[in-house]
Amino acid sequence: MSFKYLLLSLSVFIISLITWSCEESDTTPPTVSIQSPVSGETVQEIVTINVSTNDNDGIDHVDFFIDDSLHIQDDNSPYTFNWNTTNYSDESSHIITVISYDRSENETVSQPVLVTVNNSGSYPTQIDIISVQYDTIEMIIQWEVSMDGDFSHYELFTSDGEEEEKTLRFMGGDREINSTVISEFNLVNPIWLWISVTDTVGFSTISIGYIVIEDPPTKPEITFIEYIIDSFKIHWTPNDDVDFVSYTLFESDSSDMEVKENIFMSTNKIDSTYVISGIVLNESRYYQIEVVDIFGLTSSSDIRSGSSFQKIVFISNRTGDDEICIMDITGENQQVLTHGMSNVYNPIFSNDGLKILFTSDMRNDREINIIDIDGSNLLNLTDDPNNHYLTPQFTPDDSKIVFRSNRNGSYEIYVMDSDGRNIVRLTQFGTQVIYPRITPDGLNIVYTSGVDIYKVDIGGSNVTNLTNFFNNGSSQSPDISPDGSIVVFQSQIPNFYNEISVIDIDGGNRRTLTNSDTNYWKPLFSPNGTEILFFSELDYEMINIDGTNQRNVTNSETYVYNPQFSPDGEYLIYNTVIGGHSQIILLNLSSGEKINLSNNQFNDSFPRIQPIPNG
Repeated sequence: MSFKYLLLSLSVFIISLITWSCEESDTTPPTVSIQSPVSGETVQEIVTINVSTNDNDGIDHVDFFIDDSLHIQDDNSPYTFNWNTTNYSDESSHIITVISYDRSENETVSQPVLVTVNNSGSYPTQIDIISVQYDTIEMIIQWEVSMDGDFSHYELFTSDGEEEEKTLRFMGGDREINSTVISEFNLVNPIWLWISVTDTVGFSTISIGYIVIEDPPTKPEITFIEYIIDSFKIHWTPNDDVDFVSYTLFESDSSDMEVKENIFMSTNKIDSTYVISGIVLNESRYYQIEVVDIFGLTSSSDIRSGSSFQKIVFISNRTGDDEICIMDITGENQQVLTHGMSNVYNPIFSNDGLKILFTSDMRNDREINIIDIDGSNLLNLTDDPNNHYLTPQFTPDDSKIVFRSNRNGSYEIYVMDSDGRNIVRLTQFGTQVIYPRITPDGLNIVYTSGVDIYKVDIGGSNVTNLTNFFNNGSSQSPDISPDGSIVVFQSQIPNFYNEISVIDIDGGNRRTLTNSDTNYWKPLFSPNGTEILFFSELDYEMINIDGTNQRNVTNSETYVYNPQFSPDGEYLIYNTVIGGHSQIILLNLSSGEKINLSNNQFNDSFPRIQPIPNG
């Protein structure tokens, strides 16, 4: 080999070595920048991070960092990253950086981009439940259709309470299917429903809670407990609910019904009464009616007491106005029967004990009213604004009412049907007629006019003067014996005191029972007809029908008034003043024991005892 050739080969080798050495020593890094988003921008949902990078030797890959945390390595151009911001808090700030690598492993870190994440306006539009229909088998829930373009699916949740854990009951991805049916539910307790809509990035919006409350049955009311011949007849309001299932009647011996017995059950909604037999006089029991609907919900009436005790009707100002009230003869179960009647007067029971007559001031007149003993069916019988109607009382068969009125000028006696129709004038004196009393057979009326006592047929004929200016004095305030044979009255002899006298119903056999230096007034026969009660000074006294055994029975320290015997004659009820208030006293005529039935700070007056129920 020649030297020249060797030198040439060596030169080529050196040049190649120099060239190779230059290629292996590339240290130029790539250029890189984030094109979007830009610093200060607010981003939401999925944001695309776009990167621009270049290198003389080519780009190998780009790494994407969020808050110094590597999220993705992109090996292919264009270099982008779809960043999901849905997992970040609203109004939170974040730094985006990228690192670009060339093929010589040179790298360049981009300038950081500071952005704010706020997805508050990116959630699906809220939709709400618009209707819920149900029966005992299924519940159909319908909601609004989502109109969002990025709709993904619906979810229906139920819960036992607004703050309780929710249970997923339905999921559907067809936006047009906006209803579903659920079959497992219990409406004894309220059910809460929610509909949630989710978009394609996973954002969800839940509706406001929709509460399904099945109203309990209409509350029943025990309107009246009637004592009828050894039985209670319970009356209650019938239930008209379409989902009615049954009535259940409970009975207890205690007012709190802590221990109670189911005594009647019916699935017939028109049932509204039930009769309980085996009730004796002077007994109290307590009752409650319960209604159940098809969902198992219940409603119960207030507890009402059934009492076979005789009742006492009276007037009281306990509500602020004088009203008609009622209570047991024991003083228990006091109730106000009228409301807003203004002044009321002279309550009296019907002879069957089920209704009450009384008068009241209406406009500038006094009218006759009638009401059931449970406070229902209040009716004005006269409704005459120009005249007064006073002292009404039933005939023995309760078919008619006798009363006084000035409807034709002076006060005369009239009779009308018990419903207020067919008013007939019975007396024609032209002067005031007072103290009408009906004979036990209902055929005659005894009354006072002027100084004498008269009798007239119930039809208005055969007027008879019974006293004929007896002892040349005045005869007033008659009462009739239970057998209808004798009339007792107060008689005044001129220049002497009022005495107690009797006369046969035909006007014969006149005689005076008392002879005293004091005045006696307003005599009343005892229920057995053997004794007579009358007022003397402050007290009431009694005397036998033959004029013997005159005695003081009330022995009161204050004024007594408004007396009445109990139907069996064992008690006397009357008013007296205690502590400045009119109180009702029940006196046991055998033992002399007195019971204050009022025992309050109100004025209770004009007590009248119910005829023995159905007796």
